[in-house]
Amino acid sequence: MAKKNHTGLLLAVGAVAALGIYSAYRRNGKPSLYIRDWLPFGKAAMTVPPWGIVVRDSEKCDVALLQGQIDNWQKFKDAGLLGYYMAWLRGEVNSGYKIPVVDNIQFSSRQDFYSDGSRTEYLLREGFVSDVDNG
Repeated sequence: MAKKNHTGLLLAVGAVAALGIYSAYRRNGKPSLYIRDWLPFGKAAMTVPPWGIVVRDSEKCDVALLQGQIDNWQKFKDAGLLGYYMAWLRGEVNSGYKIPVVDNIQFSSRQDFYSDGSRTEYLLREGFVSDVDNG
């Protein structure tokens, strides 16, 4: 009888376990903020648990947008990785695959603008994000 090779199955189980462990670790922390020139599907920003928040460079000054993404990160912290993506998928299906409406919680009444016109330093200083990658 031939011996079965279970390497692929073991790698898949290991990858899922590693993602679960990393997700649990990130769930207890603050998101990383990635600023990019381009995002897919014409989006201005995306929350991508467990990695962080990605914002288009031209939108990094949009306070409501940034607060919406931080609110999404909190939803990930509350629901976990699977719960967050299931709720996101449910929202996509219910809205006809449009961008789901995010509750707009006001960021702050403070007008903390910086030399580059962004609020990324404010996000770091106030502890909303753990680091910023202008990559």
